[in-house]
Amino acid sequence: MFNNLPIFFSLNKRTYSDWFIDFVGLLLQGLGIALIQTWFILKVFPALLPNYKSFISIHPIVQFVISFILIDYIYYWNHRMLHSRLFWRLHFLHHSAKNVDWLTTSRNHLFTPLAICYLWLHSFFAFILTDYRFYLAGVICTYALDIWRHSKFSPKHAQIFQKIEGVFITPRLHHEHHSKTNCESFFGANFSWWDTLHSTKKDISYPVLATHNNLVRLKHLVIFPKYKKAESEI
Repeated sequence: MFNNLPIFFSLNKRTYSDWFIDFVGLLLQGLGIALIQTWFILKVFPALLPNYKSFISIHPIVQFVISFILIDYIYYWNHRMLHSRLFWRLHFLHHSAKNVDWLTTSRNHLFTPLAICYLWLHSFFAFILTDYRFYLAGVICTYALDIWRHSKFSPKHAQIFQKIEGVFITPRLHHEHHSKTNCESFFGANFSWWDTLHSTKKDISYPVLATHNNLVRLKHLVIFPKYKKAESEI
């Protein structure tokens, strides 16, 4: 497994535009979203819900289940929404990488995080919980898995990873989600059983091939692209 670490951290060849887009996304996701969430926790929610700060005490295991499992189910539907014709332009940039690697994790339009449930729900629970350490542990696990499933750490030669695909989203499944043929599948972030439950899980085989490979410009960080989903992609 450790022999695959260079594969995990390897990056695909990028244009200057690709590097800029991905690093702006990384800065936004790593710093910008944290600042927005802090503002909500310290200013917005206290003003709107002054009597609910640190209002609820929840068992640590329940906290983890909420952040790692329940919110993952909410994200499943959130992700399907982003693939609809109405919201696709918010998600288009994330699927524009010619080849997916761990840095693709943060590739998003500047306004996309506002349409993702994590920003709102994590801020809300951090505000209402008296102790949210185990909730935060679930959040950290989700973000760590997000980097892993976008990485090139392929489970191709590791049978144990293939066996857990009935439960977890692996890099193989998520890279398939980034492909042209099966982008309407594997919407879960942590778990693949949501896709099994709602019939969005597809049978795939190695290797995972072409991505959307759409034309991307720096302006697409702030301007929605003109690209629209074809009927066959919905």
